[in-house]
Amino acid sequence: MSRARLRGLRDVVPAPREVLEEALSRLAAANAELSRKQAFTDALLETIEVGIVSCDEVGNNLVRNRAERVLVGLDRINGLSPSRAATIVEMLDPAGDPMPIEDYPLARALRGEAVGAVDVRLGLAGGPHREVVIRGSQITGEDGEVLGAVVALTDVTAERAASRELVEEHRRLTEAQRLGQLGSFDYDFTTGAWTFSDQLCALWGVEPGGLHPGSAQSLLFKEEVEHAWQSWRTAAELGGHHSYEYRIRRASDGAERLIRSNVEVELGPDGEALHGRGTHLDITDLTAAERAARKAQAFSAAVLAAMPDYTFVMDLATGAMISTSDGVKVLGMTGEQLQALGPGTATLIHPDHVSRLRAANVEAVDLDDGAVLQLTYRAMHADGQWRWLNRRVTPFQRDANGRVIELLGVVRDVTDMVEADDRLTHAALHDGLTGLPNRALLVDRLDRALARCGRDQREVAVLFCDLDGFKRVNDTAGHAAGDAVLLETARRLQAVLREGDTVARVGGDEFVVIVEPWNRTGADGSASGATEDAEDDRSLAPRVAERIAEALRQPIVFNGLEYVVTTSIGITYAKGPAVGRTGAVTADEVLQDADAAMYQAKGKGKDRFEVFVRGLRADRVERGRVERVLRLALRQTPGAYRAGSVPPPRQPGPALTAAYQPIVDSATGDLLGFEALARLTDDAGASIPPEVFIDVAEDTGMIRPLGRIMLHLACGQLAAWRSQIPGLDAVTMAVNVSASQAQDSSLGEDVRRSLSVHGLAPSDLVLEITETVLLQAAHSTITTLHVLRATGVGIAIDDFGIGYASLRYLATLPVSSVKVDRSFTAGLPDDETCSKIVRAVAGLASDMGLTCVIEGVETEDQRRALPVGVHLQGWLFGHAQPPETLDVLSLLAHGRASLID
Repeated sequence: MSRARLRGLRDVVPAPREVLEEALSRLAAANAELSRKQAFTDALLETIEVGIVSCDEVGNNLVRNRAERVLVGLDRINGLSPSRAATIVEMLDPAGDPMPIEDYPLARALRGEAVGAVDVRLGLAGGPHREVVIRGSQITGEDGEVLGAVVALTDVTAERAASRELVEEHRRLTEAQRLGQLGSFDYDFTTGAWTFSDQLCALWGVEPGGLHPGSAQSLLFKEEVEHAWQSWRTAAELGGHHSYEYRIRRASDGAERLIRSNVEVELGPDGEALHGRGTHLDITDLTAAERAARKAQAFSAAVLAAMPDYTFVMDLATGAMISTSDGVKVLGMTGEQLQALGPGTATLIHPDHVSRLRAANVEAVDLDDGAVLQLTYRAMHADGQWRWLNRRVTPFQRDANGRVIELLGVVRDVTDMVEADDRLTHAALHDGLTGLPNRALLVDRLDRALARCGRDQREVAVLFCDLDGFKRVNDTAGHAAGDAVLLETARRLQAVLREGDTVARVGGDEFVVIVEPWNRTGADGSASGATEDAEDDRSLAPRVAERIAEALRQPIVFNGLEYVVTTSIGITYAKGPAVGRTGAVTADEVLQDADAAMYQAKGKGKDRFEVFVRGLRADRVERGRVERVLRLALRQTPGAYRAGSVPPPRQPGPALTAAYQPIVDSATGDLLGFEALARLTDDAGASIPPEVFIDVAEDTGMIRPLGRIMLHLACGQLAAWRSQIPGLDAVTMAVNVSASQAQDSSLGEDVRRSLSVHGLAPSDLVLEITETVLLQAAHSTITTLHVLRATGVGIAIDDFGIGYASLRYLATLPVSSVKVDRSFTAGLPDDETCSKIVRAVAGLASDMGLTCVIEGVETEDQRRALPVGVHLQGWLFGHAQPPETLDVLSLLAHGRASLID
């Protein structure tokens, strides 16, 4: 019931107290003239809308009018006596609990209590109950005698319900505005009064009641102020509905928000604005979501348009396609053509895969929602060719029992992928250049051979072949010639081996042959090796090795030029354990033994074979130990220490350090620089020769981190010396760069970082690179060296004269100096050829503006045989020493003379 209606009811319905007083008055008058007034009183009580109940002085009900009977519900029960009615009426307190009879308003009034307005819930037992306000009073005679009591009952059920609904409606409106980021406002054009809802204030980030036109304008973006006021003025002039948007800076957190204002202006008869009301909606997130949705929709559309997959919905019972994707073909047919085939699509499946597809469809019946079942199978293309298809299905429709009856599927033609995978599998097991088995396939075949020899108790022979002189071919003629040599080597190896033997390429110029003596086929097809004894087994491998060596000694012709390589071969024999016994040798162990024997053959002059003996295993174990020591040393050696700091104390365990050998001026003996040389000690502090651990570092790939650490150590040491000893500003530091490090794209960044960390200039550093490395360097490496040289970093060709560099490289490569190899210095002063070479190199360097450093100067006679103007390095001027024992002050103060032993 609306408030207006309630007010109307109050206007027409007398107040309950007035009704009661009138009723009491009429009752009093009725005592005087009962007969005349009784009919009138009864009619009145039955007419009024207020319930009346009265009782005599002992509490017996005397009167229950119509309004009270309707209110309680007694009017629905016919033939009910007043005494019986009193027993079935239920009165509850506002909380819904039964009210004791002594607390009934009528009982309280009878006792003389003032009953002003008591809220109760009234109705028949079991309900329904009405909300009632009861007022009552005691009835007394003129002499004060208690005659009874009377109460008036006013039904407020509808009014209370309307009031609660109004409160709830207001709550829902407030909550809806809060959840919807919506606030309302109201403006009276006549009075100029603004009203802003609490939620609108919250939307603007101000406390309730804290928003007014001035504060709102201050929160608008400056460029939005005129737009907002102009929009409001337009709405006031035109009336009706208007909508506009503007940006605000929310007061509470300064966040930028986008507001949409919807305004409704009511105009008067003469067109003047009377009233304006509207809402503010925060559409910031909505706008962002719409933008994201549009982007996602565009993305999805683009994906669907570009996706090559064929989608379908399939009836599991019949196998027919219910619906298919448009514009996508599979097996050379459109979705409509496949759909037209109906169950006939099953005839396209390859016979070998029909049962597999049926089993998959049976399994799909019990798939969980979201689960995907995938299958790859072959089917017939429209051109008659078999194609590989990949099908992924998921539940789409279920029956009443929850079983899948329709599948949503995606099909893609993966023929190219399957064939590519086959090619990748082949490539994964074969060498890409020669087509021979690679190491992975070799190990698999060797494992099988070892298993067979365990059953037959025979020995398998493994030959590890490494080409001699192959590096020279690559260095002088390029990789194309090297590839041609490898291809021809592979062909010749296959030509001299028997059917059933395995030859594999396991490295750049490394080949491994597996010879199984019993795995030979005679002319009649019998296994001729089955009757040979162990002595024959051991005699076969050397004969195979001799055939291989002889075949590879023959020149290989490429582009009209002949290239000659030989091979060093290591042979080992392996015998698996008898069936049922443990202790099997592994393929890796066998290959390691053969590799050790191959290195033995190289050490004895190359172009020969050696058979593995147990002593070689110790060498292999030693190399393993060195690898472990080096790996631990790299892990715990600090990259460098900062300029001016003291070197950190040596930690227990393996350590990588640097020793420094001076470089001096040949004429004055003045100190010009140092060369940093790597040193490695094991757990016990014993030194490991550089030629040993450098070789291991090259083989294991640890040469790059080793070189990076040496660069930092050397730069840090030079910076530390300069901070402690004056006069070293012109002294440089030379650091060796390996082939792997030179090819690393991070070389330039490593150099720049080391110089920057230690506060050195590029000209303080010289990178020493062998001429072989420079010849093999890729274009990117040469570019990096050019960039470094342009910044001032020195680039020296190390071991100059023993490689195969053309002199023209001195003009094209970014070189600042050459270092003449010590092998030429060793022949001085007696070897005239060495003397001429050294003088020629020194003169060439001088003419080209390059520095020339002579290595290996050990005697005064050697020094005097050298040309003037070169730089010298060797034992005559100082051994390579750790920084803590190197007397740098003496080097500076006394020059060369103080360093001669």
